[in-house]
Amino acid sequence: MHIFSYLRYFLTLVAVLTFVMVANAQLTKMKVQVPISPSAEVSLKTILPGDFPAIDSAALANVHPASFALTNLSDRAIVAIAVEWSYTSQDGQQGQTFYKSSNLYIKNAKAVVQAHTRLFVGPNMILPESLAFAPHIGPRFEALDGRSAPWAATASQVSATLDAIIFEDGELVGPNHSQYDLEIQSQKMAADQIASKVRYAQSQGQDPTAMLKQIAAARLASQSDFIGIWSALYAQQLLKARDSPTFDVRLGAMEQTPTPLTIFRKQ
Repeated sequence: MHIFSYLRYFLTLVAVLTFVMVANAQLTKMKVQVPISPSAEVSLKTILPGDFPAIDSAALANVHPASFALTNLSDRAIVAIAVEWSYTSQDGQQGQTFYKSSNLYIKNAKAVVQAHTRLFVGPNMILPESLAFAPHIGPRFEALDGRSAPWAATASQVSATLDAIIFEDGELVGPNHSQYDLEIQSQKMAADQIASKVRYAQSQGQDPTAMLKQIAAARLASQSDFIGIWSALYAQQLLKARDSPTFDVRLGAMEQTPTPLTIFRKQ
């Protein structure tokens, strides 16, 4: 009985090691492109062991080759970023996705990168260097191996573009293909509209359920219809809480959504 147990353990270990070897082989063949910084106040470079002597070499060895370190050289904190990831699969299919640092950028928002500190950026994730091995809610350093993005392990080519950087005073730099500034403004507008419609229905003695279902199922005008996207999301959240005490809590939170910081570009 013990012999079979040891045999199963041995076979499992072999399978795990084989998976790791195959994954490493795939990553070795992968073509990656380190992004170019859109601002002189931000430095971008590959995560190399020599730049992070405090981090165990074994941990660094598992970092996805497309991951990079962002250094905020500015005296201003960075409160939001958007990264555009482009990739090509082994069979030649191309894909694109945006990773955005936060779903709601508001006044006094917690900084994504404090002044003169570094941020690790991996496929579909970010991690401040100060939290890399500290207890916190969110991804740990190990997640820089690409586990947050299913396409990252097997892609033949991966490139990243720092699409948008928003500093604490509201300045935006970068190509902004994601229209991140528009989405940020739209979130507040959508929250206000949904809350107003629900309150009006309640004041008329009506059940807002049918109205919320209609909003949640509405067809979007375009992929950049951020008011429609966030209206549907807020409606879905209220529908899930419809028969619970959290309905009024969620509705109240929407009504109290702070006004976003004004975002601008320097001329």
